[in-house]
Amino acid sequence: MAKKTIKVPKVVDGVPSEVEIEVDDTAGPSWGPKEKHRLLNTRLPRADGPVKATGAAVYTFDVALPGMLQARFLCSSRARAKVTNIDTAPAEKISGVKAVIAFGDNSEVRFAGQPIAVVAASTVEIAEDAVRAIRVQYENMPHVVKADDALSPDAPKIFDAPTVEKKGDPAAVAEALKGCDAVVEAEYRSPTLHHNCLETHGVVVDYRGRDEATVYCSTQACSSIPGDAAKALGLKASNVKCIVYHMGGGFGSKFGIGPAGQWACELAKKLKVPIKLMLTRSQEYLMAGNGPGAIQRFKAGASKDGTLVAVHCEQFGLGGIGSRGRIAQQPYQYEAQKVYVESRPVFTNEDSSVALRAPGHPQASFAMESIMDDLAYKLGIDPIEFRKKNLKKDKEKKPQEAW
Repeated sequence: MAKKTIKVPKVVDGVPSEVEIEVDDTAGPSWGPKEKHRLLNTRLPRADGPVKATGAAVYTFDVALPGMLQARFLCSSRARAKVTNIDTAPAEKISGVKAVIAFGDNSEVRFAGQPIAVVAASTVEIAEDAVRAIRVQYENMPHVVKADDALSPDAPKIFDAPTVEKKGDPAAVAEALKGCDAVVEAEYRSPTLHHNCLETHGVVVDYRGRDEATVYCSTQACSSIPGDAAKALGLKASNVKCIVYHMGGGFGSKFGIGPAGQWACELAKKLKVPIKLMLTRSQEYLMAGNGPGAIQRFKAGASKDGTLVAVHCEQFGLGGIGSRGRIAQQPYQYEAQKVYVESRPVFTNEDSSVALRAPGHPQASFAMESIMDDLAYKLGIDPIEFRKKNLKKDKEKKPQEAW
C-alpha cells in the first residue's frame, strides 16, 4: 500500500512541536471514536447563553442612569456641501431640550449621513422632535458617490491623487503572457457590505463634572475607550472606566469611541449629566462604517501543465472617504512566475470603510479563486489539482497583508 508523510502535533515536557510520520496514503486522518472526544460531539454551554436567551442580558442600549439625558444626531442630507447656516433656535425653544451643539457656519460635510448637530433632551421623542426643528442651509459642492464615476479622469477630486502602490515588472509579465497556453482577461467586483449590527453603535457617558467618568459602550475594544473619552472630556485616562456588559454585534465595526462617543462626551462636558447617544437604524447604515467593495482587473496566463505563469492585476479598493479600502495583494495564496500588481484606493463621498471580518482578504480571495477557475476551465484540467500545483511553496507563509 502506498505511504505518505504527514505532520502531527507532539508535546514533550509541555513543549508543543510538529513531527512527521508515515501513514497509509488511502487511510487519511481520523477523528477516532465519537465517544472518545472531549470537545467534538459534546454539549458546550455558552457562559452568556442563559441571560441572552431569557432577555436578561444588559446592553448599552438598556443602560438607564439617574438624571440621564437622551441625545440624537442631525445628519447631513447632502453628499458634499458647505453648511452656510444652521438655525438651532427652533429646537432650543422646545420644552425638554437641554442643549444643542452644531457645526459652525461654512463647515464642509463630505457624505450623506455625516453628523452636523446633536440634541440632548429629557426623552428620545423630544430629542427627535428637536432634530427635525433645526433648519440647515447648504451650498452644494461637486461630489461623486459611484466608483465607476470616481474612476473617470474628470471626476470631482475628494483628495489629491491617491497613492498607487506597484509590485513587479509589467513588461516582464506582458512578455510571459505571450508564451502561455491559456490566457484569461476578466474583471471581478465585490460589493460594499455592511456589518448590520443588531445593536446600533452608541454610548452612555456618565460624567457629572468631577475628575472621573464611566463610559458604557457597545464596543469590541473597551481598552481603547478610556483614553478616547478622557481626551474628549479633559480627564486622565486612569480616571475613566469603560463598561461593556454585552455587545450586540460588532464584526470589526466597533473600535474606538466613534462620532457617537465624541459628541456624547461634548454634551456631558457641557451639561455635567449622563448622556445616552445611540444611532438610529438608518444612521447605522449611513455613518457607522462598512466593508469596502473592490474592483479587480486581471490578465493571467498558465501553461498546459498547469503552471501559473503570469498575473497582471489592477486593484481598486472602494473605501469611501477613508483609507481602509485596502485589498490583500494578488496572487493571494498562489505563486506565479511573473507578477505585476497595481493597487490604489478609490475615494467617493460615502462613509469611510472600516474593518470587516479579515479586512481586505475576502475580496482578494474571491477574485483570485475566480481567475483560477477560469484558467483551469480553459486549460481543461482539474481546478483542484491546478490550485494545489500553484500554492505557495512555503507552507508557513500566509497570504499577503492588505496594502
